[in-house]
Amino acid sequence: MSEAAASVSIEGLAIQAVTGTFSDALRTLAITEEVQQIGILGLTALLVSLPETAEIPPERLANALILLARGRSKGFTEKLAAFMHGIVAGARRVPAVAAEMRAAAAKKS
Repeated sequence: MSEAAASVSIEGLAIQAVTGTFSDALRTLAITEEVQQIGILGLTALLVSLPETAEIPPERLANALILLARGRSKGFTEKLAAFMHGIVAGARRVPAVAAEMRAAAAKKS
């Protein structure tokens, strides 16, 4: 085997090793991200389904936002505020959506 061919083989093996490691890291990251999304969505569903969530005073939410956003970027704080608002707004919509579903089911009967 020529020196050039040996060099190419070693480089090929090195590329495979790095690619394999990178691929494993991405796979782990994807699994972690999916688990995080499942946790966030599950918690969101629970919070939206609680009638008390719709009644949380805005001042209390603002205080929670201040505590959770401390030391974070403005963009993070804005996303967190939007997420919190979405949970409360969703909780407020649950009774109306449930009534619509009951009415639709009654029409089918």
